[in-house]
Amino acid sequence: MANSNGENPGPPVPAAAQTPINQNQHGTAAAILRQRAIRRRNQHGAAAATPQPSPPMMNLEIPLRQAWDAEREVRNELAVAEQANNDLEMDLNRARDDLLQAIKDEVQGHFTGNPLWEFEKFLGNGSYGVTVLLKDRGAMKFGQRKMQLRKPRRVCLKRSINPQASEQAFASEITGLNAVRGLAHHVQVIDSALDVSEFTSKSHQGIRDVLKSLAAPLYNPPTRIFRILGRYKGPAILLEYIENGSILALMDKIHAQHIYLPNRLLWRWFYCLVRGFVGLTWKQPKHVKGEPLVVEGIPAPERLTGHSHGDLAERNVTIDECEPERAEHRVAPTLKFIDFGMYHPTPNMPQLDHDLMNVTSILINLIHAHQMWGGIHPGDTARYKEQYETYAVTLARRPNVNDMVPFLDEDLRDLVCQVLAVEKAHRPTVPEILLRIENGMEKGPDQYPHRGFEESDAQIHARLQHLLYDA
Repeated sequence: MANSNGENPGPPVPAAAQTPINQNQHGTAAAILRQRAIRRRNQHGAAAATPQPSPPMMNLEIPLRQAWDAEREVRNELAVAEQANNDLEMDLNRARDDLLQAIKDEVQGHFTGNPLWEFEKFLGNGSYGVTVLLKDRGAMKFGQRKMQLRKPRRVCLKRSINPQASEQAFASEITGLNAVRGLAHHVQVIDSALDVSEFTSKSHQGIRDVLKSLAAPLYNPPTRIFRILGRYKGPAILLEYIENGSILALMDKIHAQHIYLPNRLLWRWFYCLVRGFVGLTWKQPKHVKGEPLVVEGIPAPERLTGHSHGDLAERNVTIDECEPERAEHRVAPTLKFIDFGMYHPTPNMPQLDHDLMNVTSILINLIHAHQMWGGIHPGDTARYKEQYETYAVTLARRPNVNDMVPFLDEDLRDLVCQVLAVEKAHRPTVPEILLRIENGMEKGPDQYPHRGFEESDAQIHARLQHLLYDA
């Protein structure tokens, strides 16, 4: 029904909704808007005046299930890919094992029935070559009798796995071996070739070559091995055989029996390691054939070789025999560096510092071999005697930390910690290192009052005999 102004007032408004807006009480736009909202709701009738429930929350079950399914699918795909990768790796390993076995069988076949050289055993393989041990038969058969013509000898033959892929590595190794030829603390190369087939393709020219060929069985030069290899094309190296194995193999024996090395042996082996480093770093006098090997020293004026071994580690340092005629090796066998496949130029001194740290780290591992803990780790340092920071953390005595090697000679501990000082200003020079090592080697068993028996020549010999030959 229209009012006096002709307007339709709409449905009746509840009393609560008719309360006029008190501007003094509310005085805010929010209150005005709230009142207007109430009026609009009431204009839709009584039903509209009933409070409406809040809209239902979104159903998250379906999106979550989809995400879980997607994650599960990705995980399944990763598992399939990982299994495929494992299968591929196993196939590659099997193929490599088959290739290595084929190469071993081929090399062994070359020497089957050969009157001069025989295949003795497989020594090992690296990423680019295999090494086998060959033995000079030392005798020739005349009818039903054998005549001993010469003292048998053993040599190592290193042959490539893939001639094309390994040519550069063999070339680097041959260069490195020739650079240290005649040096006392490096393995000696007998002969080498980048392509062995050149030996079999050469024909004898003239009476001199014919006579040399006829006389060869009398002295059996190892280079004849290259001719025995037949039509094989690729690089090969002949090396002296060092039968006592590597430092790494020795450390495994020491750890298994939980024994330690005497100080007087450690001093002498540190001497070998530093001398070997010197031979790599500084140019040495040329060795004269027939003379004793050259003991590496620092020439005056100093002349750097500009090269680095590239892989100085326990597996690449071998144990030779004792040398009674040399005081430093009358008790301790000589250590020799091997495996020059990563031999490379070093135009800067930091690499040489790194090589010296590597050989010192090898000594630390020998000190800790009974615990199988040692070495140096980048960023891990300790304060030594409140004087300087050193990487030789396991040797540096620290407050509230038990000394891991209480038997160690304090002079040797001081030297190693100083060689591995973080700041170069605290490190001794190489001549000073050698002098301090030589002073350490002068110590006799009586200078180790609580360990005189363990430090005696007889006990050192007995321990090496047990580790190298009996263990």
